[in-house]
Amino acid sequence: MEFPSIYPKYKGKPVMPSKRTLQELEEEGLDLDDVIEILERGFDCSRSAREENTEEKCIQRKKTIIKVVVENMWDYWKLKHVGSFKRRF
Repeated sequence: MEFPSIYPKYKGKPVMPSKRTLQELEEEGLDLDDVIEILERGFDCSRSAREENTEEKCIQRKKTIIKVVVENMWDYWKLKHVGSFKRRF
């Protein structure tokens, strides 16, 4: 399946958001390019077992951790969640 080139790619496949994850991106002040940066440069931050085809990556910005969860749908990545939380020191 061919997707429009408006979606940035991660591991050669486009990252496709849902309406809800677009709202989450807006709440966090992020865009899809930020999601790609977190997926490529972030660290694995899964706290519990995820489905086999799911990746969870985080990046720290000052005292805030930003988390991105994507699911491999074989010809694209489905953006499942974007959120942030404060790191406790």
